[in-house]
Amino acid sequence: MTKAADMLANMMKDQNIQPLTPAIIPVVKSAIIPTQPPKKKRGRPTAITPDVCRKIEEVAALGGTIEEMAIYGDIHRDTLYAYLKQNPEFSDRIGALRQRPILKARITVINSLSEPHHAQWYLERKARKEFSLKGEEDPTIRVLQIDI
Repeated sequence: MTKAADMLANMMKDQNIQPLTPAIIPVVKSAIIPTQPPKKKRGRPTAITPDVCRKIEEVAALGGTIEEMAIYGDIHRDTLYAYLKQNPEFSDRIGALRQRPILKARITVINSLSEPHHAQWYLERKARKEFSLKGEEDPTIRVLQIDI
C-alpha cells in the first residue's frame, strides 16, 4: 500500500467508517446503471435540421418574412410557426436577426446627415410639423362656403 492509502485506511478506522464491501458495490452500481435500455424515438423525424435553421437565419438576417424563410428552408410555413413556438430562444434570435437591416439602414442615414439634402429628407420625416414640404391643411379647421 502507498502512504496515501495507509493514511486513508487509518482515518477510516479512527472515524469508524466501513470500507465498501463487495456486498455494497452491486447496490451502488445498480443505482447508477439504468436497468432498461433507452427508449427509441417514435414518430416522424423533424423537418427542421441544423441546415434548415441556418437557412432560416440567413433569410431573417436579410429582413425576410416567415413565408420567405419557409420557402428558402424548403419547409411548410406552419412547420416553421410551430418550431418557433416550441423554441423560444430560436424565435428570439430570428426576431433579433430581422431587425439588423433596419438598424443598418438607420446607421447609414445618420452617417449621411452631413449632406444637406439627406438632412432635409430626414427632418421632413422625423419633424413633419416643422419641416414638411407638403402644404397640408389642418384637418381640425373647416372652411364654410356661404352663397349670397
